[in-house]
Amino acid sequence: ASVVHVQPGRPHLDVMEERERREMAWLVKSTSRLLGANQLSPSDMREIAPVMRAWARRASRRRSSSSARSAVVPAEDGSGSGGDSPHVVERLLARIQREQSEGNAAAQVTTQHYNLLIEAWCRRGGGHALLEAERILEDEHMIPNSRSINMIIKAWVKTVGDEQMQEANEALKHVETMLDRIEQLQLANIRAYNL
Repeated sequence: ASVVHVQPGRPHLDVMEERERREMAWLVKSTSRLLGANQLSPSDMREIAPVMRAWARRASRRRSSSSARSAVVPAEDGSGSGGDSPHVVERLLARIQREQSEGNAAAQVTTQHYNLLIEAWCRRGGGHALLEAERILEDEHMIPNSRSINMIIKAWVKTVGDEQMQEANEALKHVETMLDRIEQLQLANIRAYNL
């Protein structure tokens, strides 16, 4: 870990902005490398979850630092704008999914990867973002755990207003449906195992 020295007369904010700038530089570089790699290696797979987590946690930052505003992750088409935090996490997840479907044994999508995408949308806040988080639960490969569901419910509760509470109730009904589906999948797996 490097030590950041505060120069006399300079506010603490400069140190925080420098730390923010370095973190963003690492994040953009790592993300670009992971999205551009020929094939994800086991080492890449160990790095991808922390990178996704860093992007997910950026979704709620409201800092005005220039590094946070000027961060650019290359888009899939090679242009400069690869999207904001939830979209970058979504691209990283899609990369793992694509590699897994192509037979890369190192690339295995886990509930943790889906949860990081849910976290990014929940931290973004607002009705649209929360509907995006719910949409992730509908992925046929997603097996939600209590963290998946709790993040969405907590985000809806934080969104105040009658309309949002109605949406939260709809989300809860959707979660109940998903839990029924998971229970059926688990029973089918148990039956298949017992054969």
